[in-house]
Amino acid sequence: MYVSDAGTGNSTDQTSHAGLQKWSLVNGTWQLDYVLGAGLIGTVDSNLFGYDGQYPDVTTIGLRDLAGVVDGDKVTLWATTSTSSASGDIGADPNKVVQIADDLRATSSNAVVNEAFSVLAGPTYGTVYRGVACVTP
Repeated sequence: MYVSDAGTGNSTDQTSHAGLQKWSLVNGTWQLDYVLGAGLIGTVDSNLFGYDGQYPDVTTIGLRDLAGVVDGDKVTLWATTSTSSASGDIGADPNKVVQIADDLRATSSNAVVNEAFSVLAGPTYGTVYRGVACVTP
């Protein structure tokens, strides 16, 4: 099971569970396998300009929303980022739509060292992504 964790809302809090959590059901008990955050947590986006001028730097602190599709032993997941900035309005900052592929067989972060998030859209001044969906033909 994959869970998106939005983080604490504080860009200086590098919580170990913010990002994409992978959980496995083992003997009837859910256990956290690892958290994917490479290329995501702590990423700072700057130089966002719009009609009001420059927007404050935006720091990615976690993920919201989640969609995915399984293909054999791989799963591709899409999410929107949770961000923080000096704007004072947590959740209203420009954010991104990101993607990552994960090996379904992996149960340890040692097995996924090369997995990292890639940005599909954003950040864009004046735009906040509020969800993702996977549509298959």
